[in-house]
Amino acid sequence: MAHINPGQRPLQPMLTAEQDRFVAALFEKYIPADFSAEDAREIIGALEDQGLRGPGVRSAVITAGLDAEKFIQQVALTLER
Repeated sequence: MAHINPGQRPLQPMLTAEQDRFVAALFEKYIPADFSAEDAREIIGALEDQGLRGPGVRSAVITAGLDAEKFIQQVALTLER
């Protein structure tokens, strides 16, 4: 196990194998460039249902092969509409 200094967080939390499969299947249903507000709510809700929040969502997005910062910005903009 890697030693983490106080105040330092791991860059990418590990997903369980089940969460990894879930994320892959979930993101296959959506086209990132065409996210609607409903899609964003569904994605975030589905990830939360799997116990993925905060850094877990970021890890899931990276696992899905997306740029986490762009995804978060896109979802935030979509939800503001």
